Amino acid sequence: MKLFFLILFSVPTVLNAQNKKVFRIIGYSNFYNNHNVIIQGGVFSDTYKYNDFNFKNDKVDTSNNPYKLVQVQNKYFTINGLLKYPHPFSVSYYDAVENLGNNSNFFFIDAGTVSIEIDDLSANKSLGNHLYSKSNKEYQFLKKLYSNSVDTLTGKIYDLATKQKTIEKYIFQNPNSYVALWDMVIDYAINMNYKNDNDKKILLKIARLLSLEIKKTSTYQALVKNINQDLKFTTGKIFPNILLNSIYQDADITGGKVFPNIPLNAIDSLIPVIKKKIYPARFLVFLL
Repeated sequence: MKLFFLILFSVPTVLNAQNKKVFRIIGYSNFYNNHNVIIQGGVFSDTYKYNDFNFKNDKVDTSNNPYKLVQVQNKYFTINGLLKYPHPFSVSYYDAVENLGNNSNFFFIDAGTVSIEIDDLSANKSLGNHLYSKSNKEYQFLKKLYSNSVDTLTGKIYDLATKQKTIEKYIFQNPNSYVALWDMVIDYAINMNYKNDNDKKILLKIARLLSLEIKKTSTYQALVKNINQDLKFTTGKIFPNILLNSIYQDADITGGKVFPNIPLNAIDSLIPVIKKKIYPARFLVFLL
């Protein structure tokens, strides 16, 4: 009887594992030898579940905190994990003395083993010539298509409309492309390249050209939810009802008020603006 229950409760775990593919990252770095580097996958988000992978033997929730701190020992390190479909990854290093961080370019993993070579990330953001994965090859091809709208060195978009037309045409021809999906996610959720409502609506329209298989993924659903939510909070729109837990539930925060245009600098605080325009003083406790 005990054996029966053991088998029964093991089935979901086995099935879940079968839905995912094993990946391995083998890293080499002479420059960061005996130092810690960070391997990041997908998107960091407390609100939207963009990611569908996990590092092996990692207790961290990689759906929302997709980071892994690893030490380069004898110039090498190895990371293993599971994923359902291709994800972008990058390497970061934080210099505590200089109080400065540097990131690599994105690279894609679908399954199997990839090898990366990490040089001084402040000067060289590429990760060597041994990134042999099908999805990474597609990503490099896609970046070449953007040569008329994106700076090939910095990755900065100088013509968003042209890039949108390029990705729209590419998805129309390749509706089952996870790389194209992630490329839009990188632009929207990571690099924050979409500033106005019209561009966001165009991106939403392009995303809907993707296949049904893609639309079932956590990544696609998170992107759509993220865009739609951002469109709701546009300046001049009606501010929605906000429900607060615990002692904040009696705060006078109601829908029907117009969300103000709030220009902020890096050192500015929202508190005086909120106090003056929307919320009562007792709600400021929540913000402090």
